[in-house]
Amino acid sequence: MKYLRTLTEKSTLGFGKYSDARVGNVLKLSSGHWYLAWIYFNCSMINFCDEVMDKLMIRDDYVIKKPGTDPEMWDKYLEAAIKKTFGPAGLNKFIHKNRNKSKQKAKYTGFSVRDRKKYSKGNMQSRNHGH
Repeated sequence: MKYLRTLTEKSTLGFGKYSDARVGNVLKLSSGHWYLAWIYFNCSMINFCDEVMDKLMIRDDYVIKKPGTDPEMWDKYLEAAIKKTFGPAGLNKFIHKNRNKSKQKAKYTGFSVRDRKKYSKGNMQSRNHGH
């Protein structure tokens, strides 16, 4: 039987990307607000205390009845938060920023693949033997 968990800043999540981190520490991260808000709207048995809800800027219009989820409300919250953070043209900036982030990640992955080939055991052995 699952119980509704109301998390404070000192509570640990116990699941997901930041499973060992406390809610207060996740709030300090750059993408922590987005992650915790997503959890609120998409995990039916997770709720936050009023203090954390204020920090996440989830107020009257966005509060949902728990236990329960509302992914459509998450979309509305995200759109409003992006407009508030980045201005009227915020959605385009947000999409562009995330696109650049994925390009950088792909570039880094490409470098690591090349490095694995260049510095493999066989390649280094060949180099050391003068070939």
